[in-house]
Amino acid sequence: MRRINRESQAIKYERLISRVQQPAPVVTAVAHACDASSLGGAMEAAELGIIRPILVGPAAKVLAAAEAVGVSLGDTRIVDVPHSHAAAQAAVELVKSGEAELLMKGSLHADELMAAVETATTNGDNQDPFQYRGGCALQDGRPWPGQRRLTGRPARL
Repeated sequence: MRRINRESQAIKYERLISRVQQPAPVVTAVAHACDASSLGGAMEAAELGIIRPILVGPAAKVLAAAEAVGVSLGDTRIVDVPHSHAAAQAAVELVKSGEAELLMKGSLHADELMAAVETATTNGDNQDPFQYRGGCALQDGRPWPGQRRLTGRPARL
């Protein structure tokens, strides 16, 4: 059985974070950041200077999640929409219009978000406003709390 060196895992995580930090945070539309995990992740990335989030979702749910996590949203922009489908559509529109550079999945199903992406890429002149990009997620490892892993898969964004 392979032993996990927790110290080396922490070093790898810190190395990853240092590589993604930019001189200026990337404006990121976060679709439906309405639970502790998705909002906490977005705000942690903001605190680390990686992104500048635009939180898209029902404002009351976003604020309740912030209270549950215990984070201050400060001057973070919230785009108030009624439900997750609308959050997906609005977040994709922010990227399509150039107001945001990245799209981040919050607490909605991946198929909801990708349906909004596919709808946005189907337009009358058959020009695709998005490009193929890689998608990845940094996740807390299970069954060992505190361990993290990086997973990825290509996604059309």
